[in-house]
Amino acid sequence: MLTTEFCKTIEEIGLGEIWRQKGKLEGELKGRQEGKLEGRQEGKLEGRQEGKLEGRQEGKLEAAQAMFAEGDSLDKIARITGISKKALKTKLVKK
Repeated sequence: MLTTEFCKTIEEIGLGEIWRQKGKLEGELKGRQEGKLEGRQEGKLEGRQEGKLEGRQEGKLEAAQAMFAEGDSLDKIARITGISKKALKTKLVKK
């Protein structure tokens, strides 16, 4: 049962305004959901890109290890793989 006060409020505001507010809230909710989905997709893409980069780095390190085992110099390995001499020293040379 509607109270007289509620009916007056509806008349003052107007049904159009009530439906507009309802639509606005529904739109905000949908926008939030779409934003979350987009964020997940972006995160997944960034994760894949980072994984590819890590894979390339591991591949370069494996190549450097093989070259070092064959007796190639650190200068040559650094030039070919693009890994710095300092990094090669810490990863390849055992003290």
